[in-house]
Amino acid sequence: MPRSELTEKFGRSDDLFQEMKLRAIFKGVTYELLVDPEFMKVAAEKIPFLDELHEEFEAAKAAGEQS
Repeated sequence: MPRSELTEKFGRSDDLFQEMKLRAIFKGVTYELLVDPEFMKVAAEKIPFLDELHEEFEAAKAAGEQS
């Protein structure tokens, strides 16, 4: 079907779509992302109420230990 027929049937795309937005949702965040300064900068901007996204420990905490 030629372009002119498509335009005639469905209209111009400029008339149908005014603005397009993209939203990224991070799933499966890895340690590499959590130590990436650029990712952490964006995460801090988007989730300002969190002080930090993760904690690191040399060894597992003992049961009942307070941080």
